[in-house]
Amino acid sequence: MKYLCLIGALLAGLFLLLRPWPATLPDSALRVDITHRGTAPIELLEFRHGNLDTQESIIALNLRPGAQRSLVLNHQPGAGFNMITLSEGRKREVCIGKNETARHYALSFYGHGDFSLIAKAPDSALRRLIAFLRG
Repeated sequence: MKYLCLIGALLAGLFLLLRPWPATLPDSALRVDITHRGTAPIELLEFRHGNLDTQESIIALNLRPGAQRSLVLNHQPGAGFNMITLSEGRKREVCIGKNETARHYALSFYGHGDFSLIAKAPDSALRRLIAFLRG
């Protein structure tokens, strides 16, 4: 009986150690998943945001067609942020995410400066728990 309990405890510990736990973001962070569906490279993709005390800039360079990247912005949801792109010699700057409560975005580029931004559902503790239980 003693060995059965020991084996059970070892198996439970191994399960907890090897199980991939879902990553969560701090409340003051935004995640942007980027997919480049266009045909020309994007030389520069920059996100700028700030508040009264700080200003932050995150730059992704040389996004090739078909590339996928994820970036995390240290920025409060709903405050909006600027996105600057440079592709085919053309610079484009837009403000996105204003008044949006989502903490996760899917951003797709299609070429000639065209893009789509989809706000994913807010990441709640209940949603994370359900995802964890489903495994």
